[in-house]
Amino acid sequence: MKHSAHLILRGKQYPNVIEKLVATAIHDIAVSAPKEIKDLIRPLRILKATELKTADAKKKLVIVTVPFGQRNEYHKVQSMLVSRLEKRFPAKHFVFVARRKILPKVTRDGTKAVRPLTMTITHAHEGILDDILFPAAVAGKRTRVNAGHKTSVILLDRKDKSLLEPKLNSLKAAYQKLTGNVVFFEFQSK
Repeated sequence: MKHSAHLILRGKQYPNVIEKLVATAIHDIAVSAPKEIKDLIRPLRILKATELKTADAKKKLVIVTVPFGQRNEYHKVQSMLVSRLEKRFPAKHFVFVARRKILPKVTRDGTKAVRPLTMTITHAHEGILDDILFPAAVAGKRTRVNAGHKTSVILLDRKDKSLLEPKLNSLKAAYQKLTGNVVFFEFQSK
């Protein structure tokens, strides 16, 4: 446990129980991994981990928030980390999401703010969706607006069906928790 504490970047706040479990598991995976994978995992850090109940009550969802600058390094080992974490905790699904910053359109004094396009709410929500679905990619999107409620339908490639189908309820809950938007996932027909 002492060696896994360096994985959590919380400042002066104490990590919660789930963060300690995830950090310990990642540390144990790094210790037992081959040298090349160990070198990839060693510099990685987590910011926080939150646990959610999903609609299908069989599995819980753990959302692990990582620094934005390390998202590409996480993508290199994410499939391996997720599979080993889910083997270690069989009642949980794991999702790694980079922390993104969203700047407002208008500043406090009422003037319009100049902000980069990467810090808009639309770009941040698309990035969160890509992080949640990684390594699968979005094949298409449809947005439906009914009585002021916006619902998105995300089309996924059929070749990723075996990978994503058991996790669809968890992925839907993760996206709704992180963005507040309702989303439905469908697989492409031929």
